[in-house]
Amino acid sequence: MKSLILSVLYGVFLLSPLMIQAKIVSKPLESTTSFIETVDSYESSQTQQQGITVYHPVLGYANYENIVCDSNDNHQRELRHLVTSYCLQHSGKLVDNWCVDTQSNMPLFNAELNQHSMDCHSGGNASIIHVLEFLPSVEHDQQTQQSWLQVATAFGY
Repeated sequence: MKSLILSVLYGVFLLSPLMIQAKIVSKPLESTTSFIETVDSYESSQTQQQGITVYHPVLGYANYENIVCDSNDNHQRELRHLVTSYCLQHSGKLVDNWCVDTQSNMPLFNAELNQHSMDCHSGGNASIIHVLEFLPSVEHDQQTQQSWLQVATAFGY
C-alpha cells in the first residue's frame, strides 16, 4: 500500500509540470487556427517536415521558421497566395509582408520567404520561411498589445 501511494505521488509529481506547460502553450491557440498552424500544416504536406515555432506569451507573439526545398521555385508564389487568402479571411489587408487588421490597424502577422545559399539534397534551392504572428486569443491586455507592437516595429512594421 505504501509503495502504491508513493507511486501515485511520484506520478503526480512528474506529470504536473507537463500539464501546466501544456495549458500555457495551448491557451493562446484555443480560439482559432493561427496562420503559423496553417503554414506549418501546408508545408508539412509539401515537404514532410514541420517547422519550429517558439511562443513568447509575455510579448504576445509566436515566431516560426522552416526550411523548404523547391526545384521549380514555386514556393514564393504559393506562400503569397496562402498569405493573401488567410489575411483576407481574417479581416485583414496586406501591407508589404504584413497582414494588418482593417478595423484596428493592428499587425496580425508577417510572413517572408527568403532564399538561402544552401542547395537541397533533392535538388533546387533552399528557402527559409519566417513568420511572426500576434498570438490569436480573445483576451489581450494593453501591455501585451504594446509589446507586440514594439516587436512588430523592430521587424519592420
